[in-house]
Amino acid sequence: MNTPPPSPGHPPPGHHPAEDALLRHAAGTLPAGHALVVATHLRFCPSCRDGVRTGETTGGAILEDMAPADLSPGALDRAMARLDTAAVAAHAAPPVRFQGVALPAALGALLAPRWRWTGPGVRRIVLNPPGAARAERVWLLRVEPGRALPSHGHTGWEAACVLSGGFTDRTGHYERGDVAETDESARHRPIASRDEPCICLIAWMGPLTPRGVLPRLFQQLNGM
Repeated sequence: MNTPPPSPGHPPPGHHPAEDALLRHAAGTLPAGHALVVATHLRFCPSCRDGVRTGETTGGAILEDMAPADLSPGALDRAMARLDTAAVAAHAAPPVRFQGVALPAALGALLAPRWRWTGPGVRRIVLNPPGAARAERVWLLRVEPGRALPSHGHTGWEAACVLSGGFTDRTGHYERGDVAETDESARHRPIASRDEPCICLIAWMGPLTPRGVLPRLFQQLNGM
């Protein structure tokens, strides 16, 4: 996977993607935004990299043991495209440096040249990963120290990976390399740590459900 260990002085992440997410990442079946979040986490986390390698090996063994079956129309083309993508990932380009953080080449290739204002103390870079569904949103988000995002819920999944700094919400505290995953049952209000800006890769499916007048305005202004 051509991924180095975490930088000296930084402990490995304490919050990881769900086991199902890692297995689906290995199989190439995660939504594009969620897959980008997991791939970013893998740069920080040796144990999850080992888990993905195991999933890839296990999946290959299962495929070898399966009985042949008729292919649906277009299945061969889709399979070849998947193999091409896997080949690129297995021989990935060197990581891209962004504000002192080593990012996967797949993420670095999507970065815009500058941040855009999103709200007081909040800026974003909108990303468009290949294969993303129309209802997916993928942002690189920068939140100034001590700033909070509007309280909101979800109509689908959300996944985030912290690149630098940290944040806290009702589910816990997240720092460099940590992943937070939520679903429709979650409502939270992430607050950036006070010592430095929080830079976070965040992806979600479907519109958010903000609570209050200002959060709704925030949603409308930013297409969330």
